[in-house]
Amino acid sequence: MLRHRGVIFALLIVVSLVAVPLAVQIRFDFNFQEYFPEDDPVREDYRRLVADFPAEESEFIVLVGDDDIFSPAGTQALVELTRDLETAGWFSQVTGPVTLPPSVFGTFRNNYRDIVAGVPQSKGDYAELRERMASHPLLRNHLIGDDGNLVVLRAAMNPEHVTDLGREGARRYLAELLPQYETKFTEVVYTGFSGVRADFARVMQREQQVLFPAVVVALLLVLVFFLGRTWLVLIPLLATCAALTWTLAVMVLRDAPFTILSTGMPVLLVILGISDSLHIFYRYRQAICDKRPQHDTVLETFSELGRACFFTSLTTAVGFIARFAFERRGLATAGAAEAALHATAAPMVASAAALLAGLAVLTYSEFLGLAYLGLLLGLGILAALLTDLLLLPVALKRWVPSTLDIRDATPVAKLRP
Repeated sequence: MLRHRGVIFALLIVVSLVAVPLAVQIRFDFNFQEYFPEDDPVREDYRRLVADFPAEESEFIVLVGDDDIFSPAGTQALVELTRDLETAGWFSQVTGPVTLPPSVFGTFRNNYRDIVAGVPQSKGDYAELRERMASHPLLRNHLIGDDGNLVVLRAAMNPEHVTDLGREGARRYLAELLPQYETKFTEVVYTGFSGVRADFARVMQREQQVLFPAVVVALLLVLVFFLGRTWLVLIPLLATCAALTWTLAVMVLRDAPFTILSTGMPVLLVILGISDSLHIFYRYRQAICDKRPQHDTVLETFSELGRACFFTSLTTAVGFIARFAFERRGLATAGAAEAALHATAAPMVASAAALLAGLAVLTYSEFLGLAYLGLLLGLGILAALLTDLLLLPVALKRWVPSTLDIRDATPVAKLRP
């Protein structure tokens, strides 16, 4: 591999350049249907529901609360708000207290028509309208609350906008529109399935823009601490970012979107991916400081650590045992344990520090699922590091036979040439 390093490096550069334009096309899809297989009956039933009743997934709900909603000023403000929603272009239909067919109210139909048209009515007429709506079995808890001081406008989105991008556009419109009515109502906010989904998508995309750079900075500080202030600190970051770019490109080619669970993948990939790089670079730096030839140092580093990192990229504990397994044939257990601990303790601490630094950043995520994941992984890795350094050497010396042909005993060791 070293003999053809120029060709390999050029190939990696070309692959990365091809992957970049693909990676930026990654799409977001926070629909819970993504968690079910394509042929799952639950997913098929829900698909049929959405096809016949599209409002199930495409409805924004505007909550309007005020003690004087049913008054000349209140109803006219509702009419204006409804008209703004209907003419925005984002919504195909708006259902609310002032859009109902007059026949719903029976003998009160003419009064209702005049109230909506802005014709002044008596105070008793407005009170009766509230009572009729609050007592109507189809309107109560659908368009009006129990006390009559909270009503909702249900805005169904146009079919062409029923995407995460369309929901974000409608959310931005509502975020600009509703503050204009805060002086007319005590409360006016948007919510509902589409509203919450749009807000969640916004939070996730914002976190990608904030957490990813924060994690990179945290890891860079760890690299500088363990590798020194040299350009070497950039190589593990560049290698991991290249791996992330390839991963995103493959996701795009497979049309695999970012879902609720996978939005944290880029940050986690950088955190976990840099661990092995730091492990190898730390060992390489130690060898270079000992004035060993560079070519021999690269071969020795990857011979001793490369295979162990490959087979144990996610667990430092198994990595420690794998490192012990690659000791020379017939090595005394006591000597092997000390040798493995001496050779891997410092790199293990360095790689664990990188993991903990990155995961600590995740605990500040606004998405509680990702924050708790960062906390639990961080605590688990810290506990694993302590047990690796304190328990495993004792266990290896106490319970493993004094001499052992490791290469014959493990399938992995047989891969060694």
